[in-house]
Amino acid sequence: MRALLTTITLLLGLAPACAERPAPPAPPAAAPASGPAAHAAAALPPFSLALDGRQDRAGVTLTAELHVHWAVPAPLEIALALPPGAALTAGSPRESVASPATGDTVIRRFRVEGAGDQPIRLTASQSLPDRVGATATRTWPAPAPPAAPAWERVSPVQHGALRVEQAIRLEPGQRP
Repeated sequence: MRALLTTITLLLGLAPACAERPAPPAPPAAAPASGPAAHAAAALPPFSLALDGRQDRAGVTLTAELHVHWAVPAPLEIALALPPGAALTAGSPRESVASPATGDTVIRRFRVEGAGDQPIRLTASQSLPDRVGATATRTWPAPAPPAAPAWERVSPVQHGALRVEQAIRLEPGQRP
């Protein structure tokens, strides 16, 4: 009985010491990721580019919209390339936009005459040497989508429950 009483006294004596001992500190919360590395990890480009056009008898009016997803502290270069025989009658063929901010939308309008059905190409690029860079190119009119590959009959091949009787012919080095 005496041993039991001694054990209970010892345990009661330690209880306040255990209660006063602070809990170990929680690990610091991770800082939210930001900047070019975080966005690159999310596979989000610094900007996206859209080009739309409206043709009339005299030429085409183009509207370019550039949406900034995340800021790069560098100028954004915009260049319009015209086909032979075409003339730019409104807008600037080259421009440098000083470091647009995240969420900005840059809109530029162009008027081109004499291009006919030939493609007009707009390119936007931005880079910090040895760090990050992006280039986007759009063409008006937009190129036609590639034709779907043709299926051909082949000698039947059986692989387990799968039977192949048609295939798409690929030449060496060609990708579907």
